[in-house]
Amino acid sequence: MPGPDYPAAIKKVRAENPDVADVDIQPSGFLSKFLSRGANASASPWTGNVDYNPEVMNNLSQDEAENTFTHELQHARQTRAQPYLTRAGNVMKSLLPGFLGGEEEYYERPREMEAYQSERNRTGRLNLRDMRDPMTGRSDINLPSESPMVISKRKAMFDQLRGIRK
Repeated sequence: MPGPDYPAAIKKVRAENPDVADVDIQPSGFLSKFLSRGANASASPWTGNVDYNPEVMNNLSQDEAENTFTHELQHARQTRAQPYLTRAGNVMKSLLPGFLGGEEEYYERPREMEAYQSERNRTGRLNLRDMRDPMTGRSDINLPSESPMVISKRKAMFDQLRGIRK
């Protein structure tokens, strides 16, 4: 199965996010792949520019790839709204877990919650019925709740895939 059409996905998501349409979105280089440890994509905490890993994203659908870019453009928006010293503080938090208030779990970080919400908003706005929730994996909000243990295992799997350290 061929992967997503990245140029088409980027063009579409740029049009949906005109305030950050000028953000550079490009395939990951060696350093970015090393630093993001298998993540689909990442936004630079300094500039907001987005690197994506086609090798990791090749198993995504076109809609999932577009939602990934939407998520990262939200991070670009967040970065641009911060003074440079705040950006430096955020980098320090990520490098020194446990210091400077960097103890939150990945999914509990306000910046991540906001980025995941941007994916949910896009899914609802475009009526993408087959999209699964990026945090719980559920495809329908009316489904019975999964046990906390199942959600915890899924969260641990996502953390491992994204290279989150405990």
